[in-house]
Amino acid sequence: MLLKNGFIQIQRSAIANVQKLRTVSPLTKGDYLLTFTGQAAAIELNSAYTAEARKRLEVKTLDHVEPFDRPTYWLMKENIKYYQKLIYLMTKEELLKNFSDSTGNPVISLLIANFLYQFALKIRAGESEPLEGGNVRSLWYMIKPAISKLGALEGSDHYKTLSEVMARLVTHKIVTYKEYGLTEEEN
Repeated sequence: MLLKNGFIQIQRSAIANVQKLRTVSPLTKGDYLLTFTGQAAAIELNSAYTAEARKRLEVKTLDHVEPFDRPTYWLMKENIKYYQKLIYLMTKEELLKNFSDSTGNPVISLLIANFLYQFALKIRAGESEPLEGGNVRSLWYMIKPAISKLGALEGSDHYKTLSEVMARLVTHKIVTYKEYGLTEEEN
């Protein structure tokens, strides 16, 4: 009954209210990440159910579903995607596959941007805690092993890159300093 009245199947055992759909973001292998108004956690739309979702939403592709908000625009522009596997636990091959330019060279700023977004999603979903002590250095030590796997620690100040990327994501309203625990009550 629900599937006939405004709900769509998104996974084998999950349905979603299309009236509350806020954004749809492409993931890997034909899956999509759905966000809804009034809901903190995002939900994956399994690729097996995308054809029915397109039909119900009356769109040819799910790569752009209205309303197109500013953070979603910048997620696409910055090439930030949802990764189910924790980025700092990816193998060297996985990191190169996901965060390299066309010549195969790692793009550390892209890796960092995706890590920051992934960590923010985990905090929003209650799967991770904000940083204790309000220190950006804690984020650096979380992503440093992934950068080390790529052999990219020498020759660049990636801690500075982390700070610059985070500032850019905050400016684009993709993340906030507060959700990471990087603000004090008076500031």
